[in-house]
Amino acid sequence: DDAKFLIHLGDIQDGRSESCPETLYKNIATIFEHHSPLPTLFVIGDNEWLDCDNDNGDVNAANESFAYWEKHLLPFHEQQRLIVTATG
Repeated sequence: DDAKFLIHLGDIQDGRSESCPETLYKNIATIFEHHSPLPTLFVIGDNEWLDCDNDNGDVNAANESFAYWEKHLLPFHEQQRLIVTATG
Protein backbone atom coordinates (compact mmCIF):
# COMPACT_ATOMS: atom_id res chain seq x y z
CA ASP A 1 0.00 0.00 0.00
CA ASP A 2 2.97 2.35 0.48
CA ALA A 3 4.46 1.89 -3.01
CA LYS A 4 4.58 5.01 -5.14
CA PHE A 5 5.86 3.42 -8.36
CA LEU A 6 6.90 0.11 -9.95
CA ILE A 7 10.23 -0.70 -11.58
CA HIS A 8 10.20 -3.44 -14.21
CA LEU A 9 13.71 -4.87 -14.47
CA GLY A 10 13.71 -5.91 -18.09
CA ASP A 11 13.12 -9.05 -20.10
CA ILE A 12 9.54 -8.53 -21.25
CA GLN A 13 9.78 -11.75 -23.26
CA ASP A 14 11.47 -15.13 -23.23
CA GLY A 15 15.16 -15.11 -24.12
CA ARG A 16 14.63 -17.79 -26.77
CA SER A 17 12.37 -15.52 -28.81
CA GLU A 18 14.09 -14.17 -31.89
CA SER A 19 11.40 -11.78 -33.00
CA CYS A 20 10.88 -8.38 -31.39
CA PRO A 21 8.20 -6.61 -33.42
CA GLU A 22 7.05 -3.15 -32.46
CA THR A 23 3.71 -4.64 -31.38
CA LEU A 24 5.52 -6.41 -28.51
CA TYR A 25 6.51 -3.07 -27.00
CA LYS A 26 3.14 -1.46 -27.71
CA ASN A 27 1.30 -4.37 -26.07
CA ILE A 28 3.44 -4.26 -22.93
CA ALA A 29 2.91 -0.50 -22.63
CA THR A 30 -0.85 -0.99 -23.01
CA ILE A 31 -0.97 -3.72 -20.36
CA PHE A 32 0.82 -1.57 -17.80
CA GLU A 33 -1.11 1.56 -18.75
CA HIS A 34 -4.49 -0.11 -18.24
CA HIS A 35 -3.77 -2.64 -15.49
CA SER A 36 -1.07 -1.27 -13.21
CA PRO A 37 -2.27 0.95 -10.39
CA LEU A 38 1.25 2.38 -10.09
CA PRO A 39 3.39 4.47 -12.43
CA THR A 40 6.00 2.19 -13.99
CA LEU A 41 9.66 2.67 -14.88
CA PHE A 42 11.10 0.17 -17.38
CA VAL A 43 14.71 -0.99 -17.44
CA ILE A 44 15.64 -2.60 -20.74
CA GLY A 45 16.67 -6.26 -20.68
CA ASP A 46 18.79 -8.14 -23.18
CA ASN A 47 15.79 -10.22 -24.33
CA GLU A 48 14.04 -7.23 -25.84
CA TRP A 49 17.12 -5.66 -27.34
CA LEU A 50 20.24 -7.73 -27.97
CA ASP A 51 18.52 -11.11 -28.48
CA CYS A 52 16.15 -9.87 -31.20
CA ASP A 53 16.95 -11.43 -34.59
CA ASN A 54 20.56 -10.95 -33.65
CA ASP A 55 22.02 -14.45 -33.86
CA ASN A 56 24.01 -13.43 -36.92
CA GLY A 57 25.35 -10.26 -35.29
CA ASP A 58 22.97 -7.96 -37.14
CA VAL A 59 23.47 -4.63 -35.38
CA ASN A 60 20.52 -3.11 -37.24
CA ALA A 61 18.10 -5.59 -35.62
CA ALA A 62 19.36 -4.65 -32.17
CA ASN A 63 19.16 -0.94 -33.00
CA GLU A 64 15.60 -1.32 -34.32
CA SER A 65 14.54 -3.21 -31.20
CA PHE A 66 16.12 -0.57 -28.97
CA ALA A 67 14.28 2.16 -30.90
CA TYR A 68 10.94 0.39 -30.23
CA TRP A 69 11.76 0.08 -26.51
CA GLU A 70 12.84 3.71 -26.41
CA LYS A 71 9.64 4.86 -28.17
CA HIS A 72 7.11 2.87 -26.13
CA LEU A 73 8.68 2.06 -22.75
CA LEU A 74 11.44 4.54 -21.97
CA PRO A 75 9.09 7.55 -21.68
CA PHE A 76 6.38 5.48 -19.97
CA HIS A 77 6.86 7.15 -16.58
CA GLU A 78 6.36 10.55 -18.20
CA GLN A 79 3.06 9.43 -19.71
CA GLN A 80 1.91 8.38 -16.26
CA ARG A 81 2.88 11.70 -14.67
CA LEU A 82 5.62 10.23 -12.50
CA ILE A 83 8.23 12.84 -11.78
CA VAL A 84 11.65 11.42 -11.04
CA THR A 85 14.04 13.66 -9.16
CA ALA A 86 17.57 13.08 -7.98
CA THR A 87 18.51 14.00 -4.45
CA GLY A 88 22.05 14.68 -3.46
